[in-house]
Amino acid sequence: MGQRKTTIYKDIKPANADEYLMLFSQGYDAFTMTRDYSLQKELLIKLLSLLQHHDVLPYGLTKDEAKFLIAILCPIGHELNNLETDAFNTFFDLANKGQPESMYFLGCFYGKGLGTKADIEKSLQWIKKSAVLGYALAQYELASIYEEGKILGKNMEEAYVWFMKAANQGLGQAMNEVGEFYSYGKGVPLDQKKAFDWYTKSALANYAPGMYNLSYCYFCARGTERDTSKAIDWLKKSADSEYSDALFMLGYFYLNGYMVKKDEKLACSLFMKAAKQGYVDAMNSLADCYFFGKGIAKDCLEAHKWYLLAAKKDNPFAQKSLGDYYYFGVIFKKDYSEAMKWYRLASDQGYSEAQYMLGLCYFNGFGINRDTYEAIYLFTKASERGSDKASYVLGELYYNGVDVNKDIKRATEYFKKAALFGNTDAKNAIKNLEL
Repeated sequence: MGQRKTTIYKDIKPANADEYLMLFSQGYDAFTMTRDYSLQKELLIKLLSLLQHHDVLPYGLTKDEAKFLIAILCPIGHELNNLETDAFNTFFDLANKGQPESMYFLGCFYGKGLGTKADIEKSLQWIKKSAVLGYALAQYELASIYEEGKILGKNMEEAYVWFMKAANQGLGQAMNEVGEFYSYGKGVPLDQKKAFDWYTKSALANYAPGMYNLSYCYFCARGTERDTSKAIDWLKKSADSEYSDALFMLGYFYLNGYMVKKDEKLACSLFMKAAKQGYVDAMNSLADCYFFGKGIAKDCLEAHKWYLLAAKKDNPFAQKSLGDYYYFGVIFKKDYSEAMKWYRLASDQGYSEAQYMLGLCYFNGFGINRDTYEAIYLFTKASERGSDKASYVLGELYYNGVDVNKDIKRATEYFKKAALFGNTDAKNAIKNLEL
């Protein structure tokens, strides 16, 4: 299997294994065609069968090409057979025959220690060889190495050069990266128009993150005129490709009726898809849907499950919500020590409502010895970060002289601050002060 005459880089989804093989024979890149597990499994089984039972392969495929495809699919092959070593040997043989695609994958296997001992030097050597010979995925990987700066020294200018080489071959993710470079001025002068143009190319190559970034450009008028209709269209296309950022953002729009007709059920469904991909903010939003019964039947136990998953990934909103479960005794028996644990984690991340609740624990001696100094410190931090509840409580403390020197002027300032955020108790307090 020598260097292929044509390599077409396009994120597409063949309907079945036969269509995949046909497209591969026409020059489509093997790796960018599908991420669908069931199709990959079907393809792997078919290829193993073809090699075992047929001398002549369909669509003019050679045995080397079939072995190459099997090697690419080896990560899903463990349930069928341990193929890593065979895959490494296939890539090694084909790479030494001058096949750029196999050079790239050989470099990846050396880098990850798949089928062989990890060797970063050899990994970089083979990826560079592949990139120089023009394989777009290798060019993209080499650019990423320069951008990250862990293996080679960080070099944004060199990263841009290799991203551009891959982008000019039509690789969607590379086009998106070039857009990022122009959008943020990384290694090139900041240019939102050029960023928009490259995001457009990436989106038209069916690359979901490119679609998402193009949607953002239309929303925020970056490099183009604001067009909410096109923004929503591209956001939906990105979400249709199961891109978690787009699923979450579109869910947020439907939940709040922002530029789309409000649909809590659809929002919940989108959050669910993103949450199952491990998208932390979506886990928290899905938990909120279950807790408040938005778009789905109210289920505080299921909400707790998703809050816990998000909290363990350091989402401060989920951590605060878990604290509420134990502070107020939602489903579980009240447990102020457990509540404080979660409030503290969220508070340490600067979440004002968690700082306020943690302050209440200290002020009331819930789960810890009463400490008004620490409570007032936390209330003050929460107020500074916009907590109307904390501002109101501070106003009450200074008005009544509870654990602080009485100070009507300072109390009034805190009441006014809380009132600006719509706190009804603070508004009433101001009215009483004016009497």
